[in-house]
Amino acid sequence: MEHFARFADIYTFPLRPTTRALGAAGAVGLIPPDSPFGIPVTADGHLIYDVEVSVRGLRDPSFAGPSGAYVTWVTTPNLDRTEKLGGIGRSGSARYRVSTMNKFLLLITLEASADVERRRGPIVLRGVSPSGLMQNMESHELFNNMPHDR
Repeated sequence: MEHFARFADIYTFPLRPTTRALGAAGAVGLIPPDSPFGIPVTADGHLIYDVEVSVRGLRDPSFAGPSGAYVTWVTTPNLDRTEKLGGIGRSGSARYRVSTMNKFLLLITLEASADVERRRGPIVLRGVSPSGLMQNMESHELFNNMPHDR
């Protein structure tokens, strides 16, 4: 993952394989785009950044059909909203713009075509944005319904 050496650790995260892609791996770099205001954000306060994805070890997607493709998606930690970012080229890398989620999961799926509008294929790689690892421990399941007098 030397490709992301220019990014601070906080702006990178690994992609881990599912059982459908054992031996595959990847990395994601979050790149703040240029902005005259310092940190670029949308009008409603979401950070804007480019997501650079680099993967290796995936089988040629044509085994899923003549138009088979690997497609990148972002979804909220609650999985209540998913957005397609786009396909991954033969080089194994791609760059996308993300501006609607501060915390997200990044998924790479094997689809019948890069033109799909909804995720249907199996997940082959997945990762969690660094901000997605932040959690208020007060709401953690470990502390729910536990007696507080002990």
